Amino acid sequence: MTINQTLKNWEEQDKIIRNKLAPPASIPVEKISMMSGMQVFEAIFSGDLPSPPIGDTLDFIPIHMEPVAFPQISRQIMMSKLKWRNANATNEICPRVQRRGS
Repeated sequence: MTINQTLKNWEEQDKIIRNKLAPPASIPVEKISMMSGMQVFEAIFSGDLPSPPIGDTLDFIPIHMEPVAFPQISRQIMMSKLKWRNANATNEICPRVQRRGS
């Protein structure tokens, strides 16, 4: 596929999706509290829920969503990153990092 064909394909997908989207608005929590993240995205793409205002502001929409299963290792990596960030904030891991006024 050439660059021009790829660009044309993207533009066609963009037009199809934008035609289905509801106008931008905030989504009441009560409406989505019992939905999974994927269900929320599906409802937005089908026009059952309003599109996010940030997409209108930035002239940006996602073209494709699909569910992804994260293995346990991903959760462990995420938790270790959070621990690193929290420890870093208290200078336990990087003692050379000084806070303002220190």
